[in-house]
Amino acid sequence: MGATSEHLLEMIENCPQGAETFAARIVHLLTERNPPTQDLVNRITALYEQGRTDVRSMIPVLSGLDKDQILSILPKFVLTPVNQKSVPIVFNKLLAGRSKSKVKIFSRN
Repeated sequence: MGATSEHLLEMIENCPQGAETFAARIVHLLTERNPPTQDLVNRITALYEQGRTDVRSMIPVLSGLDKDQILSILPKFVLTPVNQKSVPIVFNKLLAGRSKSKVKIFSRN
């Protein structure tokens, strides 16, 4: 079962209350060696925006976010003491993920 499995995507989107950490772990495992699919990014982003997951659940899909989305969640890592331990992981994921996709995160515009 991979990141394109409709069954898996539905499970992430409709995960039961209390299973959000499990869903985030699945997303982490699916994105260890491969970039996240847009469907996967959309589903985990929706959980985060609904307030059902912690900002740290967004780390596996950072390379699939656009510039504005990244800039909106970055302060939550840097300015929140409990999330500051994740800052090196966040930047590593951003830099490694973006170099594979050849997309610029920051431009001079």
